[in-house]
Amino acid sequence: MSKQPDERASLGQRIQQAREAAGFSQGEVARALGLSRPTVSDIERGKRRVDTLLLRKLAQLFGAQPWELLEPVEKAPQVARVKEALLKEIAPLPLADREKINRFWLMLENFARLRREMGKEPPRLPPSKRFTARSPKYAIEAEAHRLREELGLGESPLGLSIRKLLESQGIPVFLEQLRPEPLSGLFLNHPEVGPVLLVNASQVTWRQVFTLAHEFAHVWLHRHEHAIASRIFAPERDTRSIETQANTFAAELLMPEEGIKRVLALLEASSPLAPEDVVRLQRYFGVSYKAMLVRLRAMRIISQKQMEELSRESPVRVALRLGYEIDSSEVGEVRPLPFYERFPAEYIDLVLEAWERGAISEGKAAQLLDVDLLTLNAYLRWLEEAQRQELEEDVPLGIGG
Repeated sequence: MSKQPDERASLGQRIQQAREAAGFSQGEVARALGLSRPTVSDIERGKRRVDTLLLRKLAQLFGAQPWELLEPVEKAPQVARVKEALLKEIAPLPLADREKINRFWLMLENFARLRREMGKEPPRLPPSKRFTARSPKYAIEAEAHRLREELGLGESPLGLSIRKLLESQGIPVFLEQLRPEPLSGLFLNHPEVGPVLLVNASQVTWRQVFTLAHEFAHVWLHRHEHAIASRIFAPERDTRSIETQANTFAAELLMPEEGIKRVLALLEASSPLAPEDVVRLQRYFGVSYKAMLVRLRAMRIISQKQMEELSRESPVRVALRLGYEIDSSEVGEVRPLPFYERFPAEYIDLVLEAWERGAISEGKAAQLLDVDLLTLNAYLRWLEEAQRQELEEDVPLGIGG
């Protein structure tokens, strides 16, 4: 007697379990894969054959590897707990966003495997003080100030350089274009990769900066948590206490009080502040106009009434008038993200090193970087040209003085 019906039934059962664990309904799976709901039902009941392509699509949708659907795979308890926490955090999100975040989870598994195969140890973050939901605001601000000093930042702005700073500290940063709302970013404490951040790249660039600082706050203050999906710009009544703490930390990290006062003094800013003053501050510190207004209000530099009046201004028009360059995201343009912006530099380097060593094929390297072969090779030629230009640069010997 053929074992095929039994094998199909077992596979269907594992697909159902993976779907339920990932928080998808049969209807959502059908919409995501272009199937009918009865077809999905037949697959789970073992009544319909599953080919290799469909198996891969199902696995990717659920944030699993194909072989995990073919036979039971025992996950390390810590990994299973983190994935369970992640799925719980993203359960309220739209289907398309959950799909992308599940693919992000698979990327982390690839990341961990590449590190092992290339003999790389995950970076170790310095120990940090553990904070609780009851920790007072002044303690959070003091910790952010202390960290700025420890990193040698003083009063200087971080702005767009924050991503490089975080990755230099061993915190991988992924960018993914999700729906503009509700998710701002994601902190995940992966047992094999360590603390890792995901930022919603559909936000305006200045909001991405604050999201990065906010997620870094979770790394620093709430490292004991498995996963935190952040809705930074949600109504205050919907905000958890740890989210409020992360906002406090991010505000001090990006907009240090003494730094703001010093810049205002150098600008010889008007009293009360004019929109031009706020825009200059915003651009200097690399944050959004509204974030700067909220910070100025918290510092009591402006009143509630002044904040409301300044909120009615168009920061883009003011910035244009002052001669600042306008980022495309500020006028609603969403550009496709190249892979070298989507993924951390360490991850890209690991993929290319594995390919150069012959540990993976060219096709596998392209798959891991989510690009086609033409794009991958164009990127390599671009790197080679950049290196050549640097080596051939002719610098006069007398330039050193």
